[in-house]
Amino acid sequence: MDEIHFETPIHIARQLCPDSNKCSKRSQEDHLESYSHPGIRDIRLLCSIPGHVMSRHYMNLLKKQENVVRAVQQHSRVRLIFLKYNNPVVKENVGKLIEILVEIEFAKTNTRGKTSADADSEHKISMMEKRLQSPIEGRDIEVIHEWTTKIARASIGLSIEKAGIGYSVDPILETDKHVFSILGPHLGHYYGDIVITFKQEIMFHPDANFTIQAGTSFFSGNIYRHRQWTRDSGSEAKRTEHFHHSKLHCSVPRYEYATTLELVASAGFEHQSMDVNLETILENWISVDSHQILEGHLPQLIPLDYVDRVYIPKNTFESLLPEAQQSAKGAFKDSLALTYPYSKYVFEELCEAIKQRMDRPHISRGIVITVGASDFAEHIVLPISISQAQFLYYLDNPQSPDGPEFIYIYWQAMDGDLMLTLTNEKIEPGGEQFNLKCLICYIAQKPSTVTEEFHETFTYLNDDLPYQHDNNVNAVRL
Repeated sequence: MDEIHFETPIHIARQLCPDSNKCSKRSQEDHLESYSHPGIRDIRLLCSIPGHVMSRHYMNLLKKQENVVRAVQQHSRVRLIFLKYNNPVVKENVGKLIEILVEIEFAKTNTRGKTSADADSEHKISMMEKRLQSPIEGRDIEVIHEWTTKIARASIGLSIEKAGIGYSVDPILETDKHVFSILGPHLGHYYGDIVITFKQEIMFHPDANFTIQAGTSFFSGNIYRHRQWTRDSGSEAKRTEHFHHSKLHCSVPRYEYATTLELVASAGFEHQSMDVNLETILENWISVDSHQILEGHLPQLIPLDYVDRVYIPKNTFESLLPEAQQSAKGAFKDSLALTYPYSKYVFEELCEAIKQRMDRPHISRGIVITVGASDFAEHIVLPISISQAQFLYYLDNPQSPDGPEFIYIYWQAMDGDLMLTLTNEKIEPGGEQFNLKCLICYIAQKPSTVTEEFHETFTYLNDDLPYQHDNNVNAVRL
């Protein structure tokens, strides 16, 4: 078996669904992840239209060539080429070819006609292609050209004409670094006619969170008029702090209780009654502005694989260019819904999805995350701390005044090369932390079983600082 096979699929043994091809849950993602079904792959293929939904901040980053080069290199089709030709020299030359192609596209937006720079670029491309011709197949070089050009042009277009409203307060709240969403029916007509729903799993990503109302309502103070049980500090800085402290995460136990209390209180306040049920909350959703209901803040870059449904008015879809219509059909297939009349249909569909989800068992708690390489210079803080988990234990087990005797942390690292750090306070890279104490568990990278190269690194457990990793991993004695 080759290296690419080990890099892309995950090997999981699954039981056959007892209902086989008569199963009524074949559209439920959590069920498909637990059981095998005839005609459905256990290991899904890479998305053939590997686009992304992105935040406004990410669009701003696309103004710089180096960020566009990085976006090309992260494209799944280009990554397959890097995996196929796992050679440092080849990877370096492919990277240089991508840089030149991106530079040409940026130059086209600033200059007209033929210039000496164009001739120099063509010469550089020719030299790079000659270096790559021997190790890389001709079709793969064409793919690099094709996707680099497409992504560069699309990136330039996005950086010039950004999508979204872009409130001035968003950078202050740092919500521009997220993809905005609504948890529940979205009736904000001023956001456009196309409605996209995401799979539930996206809310378990560490970068995702949600608040009871829109972030802008905290900053403006509007939230304190609609939720009079909260106190307005009157200071924009304090309001911003309140917004960040009000964020909820779906991996934290009891988040649903906190959300339910807020929804009941909100609907009850609007109706001047505490006799509130699900129907009352849904009725309240359609009677208030979208900024007054649950606002989700999703990761800044979301693959299209996480899109569940796309609703487009039929007349809007027919007004698109034929190429755009074909692209949408190819990307979303059966998930694309063209409808008229529109608003009523979408609202009823979303309400029905909410009710169906209530009847399903909750998916497992926890977090699955792909960590970008940083040479262990950056740390990712998980949404819940050990002390918070211990407090939640007391809530669920009031008969145990002494609390748990042990706390277990379960985690897995695919192929290793991952560090888990327990600390008594949050790590602040730019500051002095004289009282910082750490317990570090580092799992070394698993050696390859399909190449002749042998590389061995120490796995270690110690109480040193995480910035000493380079010294620790190469030390004979720890």
